[in-house]
Amino acid sequence: MKYLAVLLLLFITIITIHAQTTLDRAEEAYRLRDYLTAITLYEEAIDSGQHDSTTFYNLGNAYYEAENLGQAMLNYRRALLYLPRDTNLNINIARIRAQRSTITTSETDWLNQLATLSNDTFTLFELSLLIFVGWIVFFVILAIDVVRGFHDGNTRLFVVVMGIILLIGLVLMGSRLYVETQRPTAVVLSNSVNVMSGPGEDYLSIYTIHAAAEVRIMEEVDDWLRFALPDGRGGWLQRQYVGFVIN
Repeated sequence: MKYLAVLLLLFITIITIHAQTTLDRAEEAYRLRDYLTAITLYEEAIDSGQHDSTTFYNLGNAYYEAENLGQAMLNYRRALLYLPRDTNLNINIARIRAQRSTITTSETDWLNQLATLSNDTFTLFELSLLIFVGWIVFFVILAIDVVRGFHDGNTRLFVVVMGIILLIGLVLMGSRLYVETQRPTAVVLSNSVNVMSGPGEDYLSIYTIHAAAEVRIMEEVDDWLRFALPDGRGGWLQRQYVGFVIN
């Protein structure tokens, strides 16, 4: 058992050193403006399990410099899962949204709107932690007020207000969890994709969608995906043309 633990520790150490070496080489390639090599090395690090905001952000930068807006947006959106308040990251996302050919408005579906209210402020973990701590504080204060016999009017008011805030927080978290699992976000990777009226090439082509468009996946049939754009338009496209923000 002791030798197994040592071997496991050695294996983890080797993997960590290899990943760090790969990232160092990727950063050097990026500094030399060899963006294709940097992309390959960053992808290799991610495939090895290096899933963090910095790696996704740097990979997005490399793809952007290589003029691949679809992959740049995808990796920026993945970095956003870890760094929702990062100024540079949000500026880069806004820059791609201004450059892409597919122009969309803000979310028009009320559930999607509700789910995205906290996206630019908290990660899902941070939101869950805040609500968890809030409920603990709420019940502790409520228990103290019960023991005192509800004599303190200010405490009762605080409990009521806190309860309302926490209920709102639960609604926000619940809608966000539902949308992220049942309507996952994906990014169009191909320069131009024909959107079909049904799940197959025999259906009518209704319009064209372009790289870096952000869509929500509503349904999957074989290798076809039914999606919705923020402005309410939808249709079907093949899975190979998009990348999911959450793998």
